[in-house]
Amino acid sequence: MSPWLTELQEILTEGPPTDAFAALATVDGDGHPRARMVVMRAVRSGPVRLRFTADGRSAKLGELAREPRAELCWYPPSRWVQFRLAGPVAVVRHPGERQALWASLSPTTRQNFLGGPPGQPLGGGGPDATVGDPQPPETFALLEM
Repeated sequence: MSPWLTELQEILTEGPPTDAFAALATVDGDGHPRARMVVMRAVRSGPVRLRFTADGRSAKLGELAREPRAELCWYPPSRWVQFRLAGPVAVVRHPGERQALWASLSPTTRQNFLGGPPGQPLGGGGPDATVGDPQPPETFALLEM
């Protein structure tokens, strides 16, 4: 395994939670770049795949449906190193994979997917689900680059 891939995996398994935040750049319908924060969840080898989560109601999902290529810029503060990775991004729809990741999240993290839509004031209406539900709501998007 290449050293950079080993380092990516170590960052997610051993680093502080703040090391998991990355910026994902997509292209909107007018051809303008749009960058948003996502949370890295896993790095897999053979071939290399990065997994991260996003709110399924965000504009980024529509942008990726139109243009699946994106770039991820990841700067884990504890390592003082920047990774820039580009490639196609797909929504992982396999129910078992989504459910397994949902089950691994803390109640506080799950709550992020149960509020109002992105860009709206906090406290708005969200999906009819609770943090204790074993099945993730539709607002929980698992993405893979």
